Amino acid sequence: MSSLPIPGPDELLFVPLGGSGEIGMNLNLYGYDGRWIMIDCGVSFRDERMPEADVVMPDIRALEGMEDRIEAIVLTHAHEDHHGAVHHLWPRLRCPVLATPFAAMLLREKLSDAGLRDVVPVDQVAPGESRQLGHFRAEYVPITHSIPESHAIALTTPAGVVLHTGDWKFDPRPGLGPTTDEVRLRQLGDAGVLAITCDSTNALVAGESGSEGDIADELVPLVDGQPGLVAVATFASNVARLRTVAEVARRCNRKVALVGRSLWRLTDAARAAGYLAGVPAFVKEDAIRSFPRNDLLVVCTGSQGEPRAALSRIIERRHRALHFAPGDRVIFSSRVIPGNEIAVKRIWNGLIELGCDVVTSEQAPIHVSGHPARDELTRMYHCIRPQIALPVHGEPLHIRAHANLARSLQVPEVFEPRNGRVIRLAPQAAEVGWVEAGRLILDGTDVVPRDADHLLARRRMAYHGAVTVTMIVENDEVLVEPRVTFHGLDPVSNGAEIDIAETVLSVWDGFAAGECEEDGHARPILEKAVRRACRRSLLKQPDVVVELIRLGG
Repeated sequence: MSSLPIPGPDELLFVPLGGSGEIGMNLNLYGYDGRWIMIDCGVSFRDERMPEADVVMPDIRALEGMEDRIEAIVLTHAHEDHHGAVHHLWPRLRCPVLATPFAAMLLREKLSDAGLRDVVPVDQVAPGESRQLGHFRAEYVPITHSIPESHAIALTTPAGVVLHTGDWKFDPRPGLGPTTDEVRLRQLGDAGVLAITCDSTNALVAGESGSEGDIADELVPLVDGQPGLVAVATFASNVARLRTVAEVARRCNRKVALVGRSLWRLTDAARAAGYLAGVPAFVKEDAIRSFPRNDLLVVCTGSQGEPRAALSRIIERRHRALHFAPGDRVIFSSRVIPGNEIAVKRIWNGLIELGCDVVTSEQAPIHVSGHPARDELTRMYHCIRPQIALPVHGEPLHIRAHANLARSLQVPEVFEPRNGRVIRLAPQAAEVGWVEAGRLILDGTDVVPRDADHLLARRRMAYHGAVTVTMIVENDEVLVEPRVTFHGLDPVSNGAEIDIAETVLSVWDGFAAGECEEDGHARPILEKAVRRACRRSLLKQPDVVVELIRLGG
């Protein structure tokens, strides 16, 4: 099916359009009696499979014509992979958005940039509050994650309760905010939970994810007494880690400098919301050179090898405010997200070439994940005791491991969701169909499908180059030798220019009377012939354009 089904009376459906079978780009739909609610609406960022895309988001074409059936978008927290697509996709959805104060603050900044701040209705929900949204009652249950005000959503419907965990963990000493409300989770389990839709990121990791409260003690020996500059690379959105780094700097008598626009955006919001109370003001980029290098602890963006982030620009000597010198130390207080391995190793190697000492979480316990490991998942299942398990937020390997764990815990029904699959939760749980679930790409200011013609042409040109053939014609006669122009290809390779010119002339001469009078008829035939000539002479399949310039009447 190409569009969402309309759930019948007493029918509860679950449809992920992003985040199931991948990490990032989370978008989940729950439907009951003709109405839908969306939990999260996030983005992913550039990877080697889509070099033309800086921002990627779920394709919501399955929702076309359903706009008046969507009650609301409910955001679990303020990470980009959960809320970063709202300002791009809201004009196609036009429904209220629910968010806690910190997420609402960051969302409104994005809406302002998009000219939508006064248009999008943002309902600010206090932690622990509930909202009735048609058939759905959404309760915000506090949980621990690496960013303030993260929440699971307890979604109550006439068919039963679904706990949508969002990103979470059990941490007895979180860097900021409350611990996960295990009392409320057990209350929900005691009352009866139909299904749990749960984070799978660390389903392959044994034990527990570790506590943020332990990180400062591990970082201090790596910073204290270092003769040069020390930098820490971490996720820009990890506000808990920023507090930890600030504590390390205090203990080592250093000042914290921030390098990276996204760091400043998050920290400004966190400070405004009171989550950096007591933390001294951070040193701005343009003031770094005013301090002795061994007085600074610099926090940098780019822990995942992002090409536009601070670390990439520093190793390429393109950063205006900061450079690394032999003897400086760079600490990666982060993990490598699956798919980013090549990009991250490029950064590590570049730093070593600059003479830096590189310390990663593989060498020292300087990072803890914001996602639950297997013992924490088991603890969650003991709290909730669901009838149905829906592992999400993971690649197939993570989802399979999570599903097997749920089966070992005797959960009666276990599914392995993928984007676009339609799963009926009640009555009688079953996978009942699928809808289109592709990807949209931010192309400049436009949001377009990944398979848009111009993007396909751009990919072809990136890998195979392009060939333009210009023919000047009068009265159906070619007046001069066709001009062949190569883009990103060797113009003298294997006599390709001569071969292509001779090919188009041969095809043109073979047209029957009147066949070449219409460009719409002649051009596709000529372009097909040029592609054949390119495969023959260049062993490539470039993008091909034939221009017909007609003189006279």
